[in-house]
Amino acid sequence: MEEHNRSSASVVRLPEVEQWRPPLPRNLGSSDRSIFVRHYKDLRYEPREKISSPLSQFYSVGIGLRSTQFSARINGKTIPDQQPHPGALYINEPSCSLRTVFYKPAESVVLLVPVSLLIELGEECEGYHCPPDLLLRTIVAGQDRTLHTLTEALIQEDTNCPGGQLYLDTLGTAIVFYLLNHYSTIAPASQAHPFMVPGDKRIQRAQEYIDAHLKHPISLIDLAHVAGLSRMYFAAEFRRTTGLRPHEYLLRQRVNRAKHLLVTSDLSLTAIAPMVGFENAGHLCTVFKRFVGESPVRWRHLQ
Repeated sequence: MEEHNRSSASVVRLPEVEQWRPPLPRNLGSSDRSIFVRHYKDLRYEPREKISSPLSQFYSVGIGLRSTQFSARINGKTIPDQQPHPGALYINEPSCSLRTVFYKPAESVVLLVPVSLLIELGEECEGYHCPPDLLLRTIVAGQDRTLHTLTEALIQEDTNCPGGQLYLDTLGTAIVFYLLNHYSTIAPASQAHPFMVPGDKRIQRAQEYIDAHLKHPISLIDLAHVAGLSRMYFAAEFRRTTGLRPHEYLLRQRVNRAKHLLVTSDLSLTAIAPMVGFENAGHLCTVFKRFVGESPVRWRHLQ
Protein backbone atom coordinates (compact mmCIF):
# COMPACT_ATOMS: atom_id res chain seq x y z
CA MET A 1 0.00 0.00 0.00
CA GLU A 2 1.31 3.43 -0.91
CA GLU A 3 2.27 5.52 2.09
CA HIS A 4 1.22 9.19 2.22
CA ASN A 5 3.22 11.61 4.35
CA ARG A 6 0.64 14.06 5.66
CA SER A 7 1.64 17.46 6.97
CA SER A 8 0.59 18.43 10.45
CA ALA A 9 0.80 21.35 12.83
CA SER A 10 2.46 21.50 16.22
CA VAL A 11 0.43 23.30 18.89
CA VAL A 12 2.24 25.41 21.50
CA ARG A 13 0.11 26.73 24.35
CA LEU A 14 1.35 29.97 25.88
CA PRO A 15 0.49 31.12 29.42
CA GLU A 16 -2.83 32.87 30.00
CA VAL A 17 -2.47 36.66 29.82
CA GLU A 18 -4.42 39.92 29.73
CA GLN A 19 -2.73 40.96 26.48
CA TRP A 20 -4.66 40.54 23.19
CA ARG A 21 -1.76 39.39 21.01
CA PRO A 22 1.29 38.15 22.94
CA PRO A 23 4.91 38.44 21.83
CA LEU A 24 6.49 35.33 20.33
CA PRO A 25 9.89 33.71 20.83
CA ARG A 26 12.52 35.86 19.08
CA ASN A 27 14.26 32.92 17.42
CA LEU A 28 11.11 31.74 15.65
CA GLY A 29 11.79 30.98 11.97
CA SER A 30 9.39 31.68 9.11
CA SER A 31 9.24 27.96 8.31
CA ASP A 32 8.18 27.01 11.84
CA ARG A 33 5.01 24.89 11.80
CA SER A 34 3.90 25.74 15.34
CA ILE A 35 0.48 27.23 16.02
CA PHE A 36 0.75 29.41 19.11
CA VAL A 37 -2.34 29.36 21.31
CA ARG A 38 -3.02 31.81 24.10
CA HIS A 39 -6.01 32.12 26.40
CA TYR A 40 -6.81 35.80 26.88
CA LYS A 41 -8.96 36.85 29.84
CA ASP A 42 -9.65 40.32 31.20
CA LEU A 43 -12.68 40.56 33.50
CA ARG A 44 -12.56 44.30 34.17
CA TYR A 45 -15.51 46.55 33.33
CA GLU A 46 -13.64 49.83 32.85
CA PRO A 47 -12.53 50.80 29.30
CA ARG A 48 -8.99 49.63 28.44
CA GLU A 49 -7.03 49.80 25.19
CA LYS A 50 -5.07 46.91 23.77
CA ILE A 51 -2.45 47.56 21.09
CA SER A 52 -1.19 44.65 19.01
CA SER A 53 2.19 44.71 17.34
CA PRO A 54 2.21 43.57 13.66
CA LEU A 55 3.32 39.99 13.03
CA SER A 56 4.71 39.61 9.52
CA GLN A 57 4.64 35.79 9.37
CA PHE A 58 1.39 34.94 11.15
CA TYR A 59 -2.35 35.18 10.77
CA SER A 60 -4.08 36.02 14.05
CA VAL A 61 -7.30 34.07 14.59
CA GLY A 62 -9.37 35.00 17.64
CA ILE A 63 -12.43 33.15 18.93
CA GLY A 64 -14.54 34.80 21.61
CA LEU A 65 -15.49 32.72 24.65
CA ARG A 66 -17.91 35.19 26.24
CA SER A 67 -20.09 38.14 25.28
CA THR A 68 -18.31 41.49 25.38
CA GLN A 69 -18.27 44.98 23.90
CA PHE A 70 -15.44 46.69 22.05
CA SER A 71 -14.44 49.12 19.31
CA ALA A 72 -11.32 48.85 17.18
CA ARG A 73 -9.08 50.33 14.51
CA ILE A 74 -7.60 47.88 12.00
CA ASN A 75 -4.87 49.33 9.75
CA GLY A 76 -6.27 52.78 10.48
CA LYS A 77 -9.89 51.84 9.66
CA THR A 78 -12.39 52.40 12.47
CA ILE A 79 -14.63 49.47 13.41
CA PRO A 80 -17.76 50.74 15.24
CA ASP A 81 -18.84 49.34 18.57
CA GLN A 82 -19.38 45.58 18.50
CA GLN A 83 -21.22 43.41 21.02
CA PRO A 84 -20.25 39.86 19.97
CA HIS A 85 -21.41 36.65 21.62
CA PRO A 86 -19.47 33.44 22.35
CA GLY A 87 -18.19 31.95 19.10
CA ALA A 88 -17.34 35.35 17.60
CA LEU A 89 -14.55 35.02 15.03
CA TYR A 90 -11.75 37.45 14.17
CA ILE A 91 -9.12 36.87 11.48
CA ASN A 92 -6.36 39.43 10.99
CA GLU A 93 -3.81 39.27 8.20
CA PRO A 94 -0.04 39.38 8.78
CA SER A 95 1.42 42.83 9.53
CA CYS A 96 -2.05 43.99 10.59
CA SER A 97 -2.04 46.97 12.96
CA LEU A 98 -4.75 46.54 15.60
CA ARG A 99 -5.93 48.82 18.40
CA THR A 100 -8.88 47.57 20.46
CA VAL A 101 -10.82 49.24 23.28
CA PHE A 102 -12.81 46.85 25.47
CA TYR A 103 -15.69 48.19 27.57
CA LYS A 104 -16.78 44.94 29.25
CA PRO A 105 -15.10 41.74 30.45
CA ALA A 106 -13.53 39.83 27.57
CA GLU A 107 -12.30 36.28 27.14
CA SER A 108 -11.02 34.64 23.98
CA VAL A 109 -8.56 32.18 22.51
CA VAL A 110 -6.01 33.63 20.08
CA LEU A 111 -4.33 31.36 17.52
CA LEU A 112 -1.21 32.59 15.73
CA VAL A 113 -1.00 30.54 12.53
CA PRO A 114 2.16 30.70 10.38
CA VAL A 115 1.69 31.74 6.76
CA SER A 116 4.06 28.95 5.73
CA LEU A 117 1.87 26.33 7.44
CA LEU A 118 -1.28 27.60 5.71
CA ILE A 119 0.43 27.37 2.33
CA GLU A 120 1.83 23.89 3.04
CA LEU A 121 -1.48 22.43 4.21
CA GLY A 122 -3.38 24.35 1.53
CA GLU A 123 -1.34 22.70 -1.22
CA GLU A 124 -2.03 19.30 0.30
CA CYS A 125 -5.75 20.04 0.62
CA GLU A 126 -6.28 21.47 -2.85
CA GLY A 127 -3.93 19.23 -4.80
CA TYR A 128 -2.25 22.04 -6.73
CA HIS A 129 0.10 24.91 -6.02
CA CYS A 130 -1.57 27.50 -3.83
CA PRO A 131 -1.35 31.10 -5.08
CA PRO A 132 0.22 33.62 -2.67
CA ASP A 133 -3.19 35.20 -2.11
CA LEU A 134 -4.83 31.90 -1.12
CA LEU A 135 -4.69 32.23 2.63
CA LEU A 136 -7.36 33.85 4.79
CA ARG A 137 -9.85 36.67 4.52
CA THR A 138 -10.12 39.35 7.21
CA ILE A 139 -13.13 38.67 9.43
CA VAL A 140 -14.39 41.01 12.17
CA ALA A 141 -16.95 39.68 14.64
CA GLY A 142 -18.12 36.79 12.49
CA GLN A 143 -19.72 33.78 14.16
CA ASP A 144 -18.46 30.19 14.07
CA ARG A 145 -19.61 27.70 16.67
CA THR A 146 -17.44 24.91 15.25
CA LEU A 147 -14.23 26.88 15.81
CA HIS A 148 -15.55 27.85 19.24
CA THR A 149 -15.82 24.18 20.20
CA LEU A 150 -12.43 23.25 18.73
CA THR A 151 -10.55 26.10 20.40
CA GLU A 152 -12.16 25.44 23.79
CA ALA A 153 -10.80 21.91 23.51
CA LEU A 154 -7.34 23.33 22.78
CA ILE A 155 -7.15 25.19 26.08
CA GLN A 156 -8.85 22.53 28.19
CA GLU A 157 -6.84 19.45 27.18
CA ASP A 158 -4.31 18.24 29.74
CA THR A 159 -1.01 17.82 27.88
CA ASN A 160 0.40 15.77 30.75
CA CYS A 161 -2.00 12.92 29.96
CA PRO A 162 -0.85 10.16 27.56
CA GLY A 163 -1.41 11.32 24.02
CA GLY A 164 -2.32 14.83 25.19
CA GLN A 165 0.13 16.69 22.92
CA LEU A 166 -0.69 14.46 19.96
CA TYR A 167 -4.37 15.29 20.51
CA LEU A 168 -3.56 19.02 20.56
CA ASP A 169 -1.50 18.77 17.36
CA THR A 170 -4.33 16.89 15.64
CA LEU A 171 -6.83 19.55 16.72
CA GLY A 172 -4.51 22.29 15.50
CA THR A 173 -4.13 20.64 12.09
CA ALA A 174 -7.90 20.17 11.83
CA ILE A 175 -8.43 23.86 12.65
CA VAL A 176 -6.05 24.94 9.87
CA PHE A 177 -7.87 22.78 7.31
CA TYR A 178 -11.19 24.15 8.58
CA LEU A 179 -9.94 27.73 8.14
CA LEU A 180 -8.74 26.96 4.61
CA ASN A 181 -12.04 25.31 3.66
CA HIS A 182 -14.26 28.05 5.07
CA TYR A 183 -12.27 31.29 5.16
CA SER A 184 -9.59 31.18 2.47
CA THR A 185 -9.83 33.35 -0.64
CA ILE A 186 -10.69 30.24 -2.70
CA ALA A 187 -13.30 28.89 -0.27
CA PRO A 188 -16.93 28.92 -1.44
CA ALA A 189 -19.09 31.94 -0.67
CA SER A 190 -21.76 31.77 2.00
CA GLN A 191 -24.51 34.06 3.21
CA ALA A 192 -22.23 35.15 6.04
CA HIS A 193 -19.64 36.44 3.56
CA PRO A 194 -21.46 38.27 0.74
CA PHE A 195 -18.28 39.95 -0.50
CA MET A 196 -17.19 36.72 -2.18
CA VAL A 197 -17.81 36.24 -5.92
CA PRO A 198 -21.38 34.93 -6.43
CA GLY A 199 -21.59 31.23 -7.23
CA ASP A 200 -23.18 31.69 -10.67
CA LYS A 201 -20.24 33.85 -11.80
CA ARG A 202 -17.74 31.24 -10.71
CA ILE A 203 -19.66 28.49 -12.49
CA GLN A 204 -20.04 30.70 -15.56
CA ARG A 205 -16.25 31.04 -15.74
CA ALA A 206 -15.95 27.24 -15.71
CA GLN A 207 -18.59 26.90 -18.43
CA GLU A 208 -16.80 29.43 -20.62
CA TYR A 209 -13.56 27.54 -20.09
CA ILE A 210 -15.23 24.30 -21.20
CA ASP A 211 -16.62 25.90 -24.37
CA ALA A 212 -13.21 27.34 -25.25
CA HIS A 213 -11.29 24.10 -24.66
CA LEU A 214 -13.66 21.35 -25.83
CA LYS A 215 -11.08 19.64 -28.02
CA HIS A 216 -8.55 19.46 -25.17
CA PRO A 217 -8.51 17.19 -22.09
CA ILE A 218 -10.32 18.94 -19.23
CA SER A 219 -10.06 17.70 -15.66
CA LEU A 220 -12.06 18.53 -12.55
CA ILE A 221 -8.94 20.17 -11.11
CA ASP A 222 -8.75 22.45 -14.17
CA LEU A 223 -12.35 23.57 -13.76
CA ALA A 224 -12.11 24.03 -10.00
CA HIS A 225 -9.00 26.15 -10.46
CA VAL A 226 -10.72 28.35 -13.05
CA ALA A 227 -13.70 28.80 -10.73
CA GLY A 228 -11.47 29.52 -7.75
CA LEU A 229 -12.91 26.69 -5.63
CA SER A 230 -11.72 23.44 -4.14
CA ARG A 231 -12.63 20.36 -6.17
CA MET A 232 -15.20 19.17 -3.65
CA TYR A 233 -17.00 22.50 -3.41
CA PHE A 234 -16.80 23.14 -7.13
CA ALA A 235 -18.45 19.81 -7.99
CA ALA A 236 -21.26 20.45 -5.50
CA GLU A 237 -21.79 24.06 -6.59
CA PHE A 238 -21.70 23.16 -10.29
CA ARG A 239 -24.37 20.51 -9.87
CA ARG A 240 -26.50 22.82 -7.72
CA THR A 241 -26.27 25.59 -10.35
CA THR A 242 -26.61 23.56 -13.58
CA GLY A 243 -28.34 20.39 -12.44
CA LEU A 244 -25.51 18.36 -14.00
CA ARG A 245 -22.24 16.90 -12.82
CA PRO A 246 -19.23 18.66 -14.40
CA HIS A 247 -18.27 15.60 -16.49
CA GLU A 248 -21.84 15.13 -17.72
CA TYR A 249 -22.03 18.80 -18.71
CA LEU A 250 -18.71 18.50 -20.55
CA LEU A 251 -19.93 15.51 -22.54
CA ARG A 252 -23.19 17.26 -23.42
CA GLN A 253 -21.29 20.27 -24.72
CA ARG A 254 -19.06 18.04 -26.84
CA VAL A 255 -22.10 16.28 -28.28
CA ASN A 256 -23.74 19.64 -29.03
CA ARG A 257 -20.60 20.83 -30.81
CA ALA A 258 -20.53 17.58 -32.79
CA LYS A 259 -24.18 18.09 -33.79
CA HIS A 260 -23.35 21.57 -35.05
CA LEU A 261 -20.52 20.23 -37.20
CA LEU A 262 -22.67 17.37 -38.49
CA VAL A 263 -25.26 19.76 -39.92
CA THR A 264 -22.94 22.58 -41.03
CA SER A 265 -20.15 20.58 -42.68
CA ASP A 266 -19.41 17.43 -44.66
CA LEU A 267 -16.68 16.34 -42.25
CA SER A 268 -16.47 12.64 -41.41
CA LEU A 269 -16.92 11.31 -37.88
CA THR A 270 -13.21 10.51 -37.84
CA ALA A 271 -12.45 14.19 -38.44
CA ILE A 272 -15.10 15.55 -36.06
CA ALA A 273 -14.23 13.35 -33.06
CA PRO A 274 -10.88 14.99 -32.11
CA MET A 275 -12.29 18.45 -32.86
CA VAL A 276 -14.78 18.06 -30.02
CA GLY A 277 -12.59 16.19 -27.55
CA PHE A 278 -13.29 12.51 -28.29
CA GLU A 279 -10.49 10.01 -28.76
CA ASN A 280 -11.94 8.53 -31.93
CA ALA A 281 -15.13 8.09 -33.97
CA GLY A 282 -16.16 5.06 -31.91
CA HIS A 283 -16.02 7.03 -28.68
CA LEU A 284 -18.01 9.84 -30.30
CA CYS A 285 -20.69 7.39 -31.51
CA THR A 286 -21.06 5.78 -28.08
CA VAL A 287 -21.51 9.07 -26.19
CA PHE A 288 -23.61 10.66 -28.95
CA LYS A 289 -26.13 7.79 -28.93
CA ARG A 290 -26.34 7.85 -25.14
CA PHE A 291 -27.33 11.51 -25.12
CA VAL A 292 -29.27 11.83 -28.38
CA GLY A 293 -30.79 8.37 -28.76
CA GLU A 294 -29.56 8.02 -32.34
CA SER A 295 -26.18 7.33 -33.93
CA PRO A 296 -24.44 10.40 -35.41
CA VAL A 297 -24.89 9.03 -38.95
CA ARG A 298 -28.63 8.47 -38.57
CA TRP A 299 -29.12 11.79 -36.75
CA ARG A 300 -27.33 13.64 -39.58
CA HIS A 301 -29.49 11.84 -42.16
CA LEU A 302 -32.70 12.91 -40.37
CA GLN A 303 -31.78 16.61 -40.32
